[in-house]
Amino acid sequence: MTSIGKLLTEEQGQLTVRRVLTVESGSAKVETSWESAGFLHDVHYTDLGTLWSYIRPDGTLYGEWKGGLRTDDNDTAVYRGITGGRYIDDTLHSRTYRGAITFENARGAFAELNSVLAAFEMQIDDAGKITYRTWELA
Repeated sequence: MTSIGKLLTEEQGQLTVRRVLTVESGSAKVETSWESAGFLHDVHYTDLGTLWSYIRPDGTLYGEWKGGLRTDDNDTAVYRGITGGRYIDDTLHSRTYRGAITFENARGAFAELNSVLAAFEMQIDDAGKITYRTWELA
């Protein structure tokens, strides 16, 4: 049986870009990019990520996720995944995304992440500040 395992990463950062990619069937496909920093164990890294998402008719969000990690010593990893989300009540643009990602081509300090499936949660506030965590699925 699958369960949420250990906390892998915890990050803080800021949205850098938001733009509308397309409008189809009355729904906008919006791209959101961010830059954040965090730790894997005691190793500091930066994260450049992008997601695109649609607002569903019920107000929830569906999207796809991708990005790359780089340590201060230039170790790297990439990730991709899927997400669902929702806007937070009584805010203008604050939202929470939850989903699953896999890591690929992880080298050096990130090597343990190769082929790891992780659950994540990202919160974005009205000012574009993000808090992002991943947990290993065990």
